[in-house]
Amino acid sequence: MEVDVGSCLRHRQELRALIVMGYHSIEKGLSLRQPRPGFGKDNAELLAARIEEYQARTGRLDSHARIAVNALRAYCDFNEKSGVVSSRVRSAIARMSGTLRKRTGQSSLAALLT
Repeated sequence: MEVDVGSCLRHRQELRALIVMGYHSIEKGLSLRQPRPGFGKDNAELLAARIEEYQARTGRLDSHARIAVNALRAYCDFNEKSGVVSSRVRSAIARMSGTLRKRTGQSSLAALLT
């Protein structure tokens, strides 16, 4: 079976662009003066799924994906303070952080920031 490298590269770039758009949306919501608790739940879950897909396809989390994970972490922290639990997103963050910890030997926060 022949692999179309150009197609794989385009798909990876498109997925990365969707990740960037997704985390910008989360950051925008968090930057509002009074964000509504639970805002963007579907977008956050979709972003988490896209990051996991990106990680599965590339075998790593590049700087864009790490920024997205940090945005999701901030999103979860905000919502949990407001009494809104986002277990699907929090579980995805834990899985991604665990993978980074295994690969780098660093704590999850240190691994995400490097």
